[in-house]
Amino acid sequence: MAVAHSDLKFMPVRWTILSEWYVLVTFPDGKELPINGAFKTKGAAQKWIRTNSAKWLKVHHERRKN
Repeated sequence: MAVAHSDLKFMPVRWTILSEWYVLVTFPDGKELPINGAFKTKGAAQKWIRTNSAKWLKVHHERRKN
């Protein structure tokens, strides 16, 4: 499951070495940014995307302005 906000895509990705998940943000220009935090399950990463990605995006944009 990937969720898009303002041309960004949030996607859960499994660590290849660890048995944990993280959230990867893909920007319109193709650049990727892993979001700090490890999730025990894909479902937990998906929940973070549903509940926190919009807030993360707002904070990210505010930081880029300054």
